[in-house]
Amino acid sequence: MIIVNQRLCERHMKRFVMHYLNICRRLQKKALEKAKAQIIVINERAYDVDGEAGRFHFTTHRVVEDGKSVFDTSKDVFVTLRGKE
Repeated sequence: MIIVNQRLCERHMKRFVMHYLNICRRLQKKALEKAKAQIIVINERAYDVDGEAGRFHFTTHRVVEDGKSVFDTSKDVFVTLRGKE
């Protein structure tokens, strides 16, 4: 059985967490710099889904860059399904 020094383990864990948080901060900074040229807009019409528990309404968004929609969650995330009647 190996006995681990608790202080040593805590020190390594703290270093790992700090390193991970620094990576997250750098990634967040890059994402924010990229998003400055883009605008996120809430779509006027909700995306409706009919299910066994009733109808659900989802708010969808689109990313606009230079006046053109480059990503729309109502089309790019939710797949349009046809009824099977």
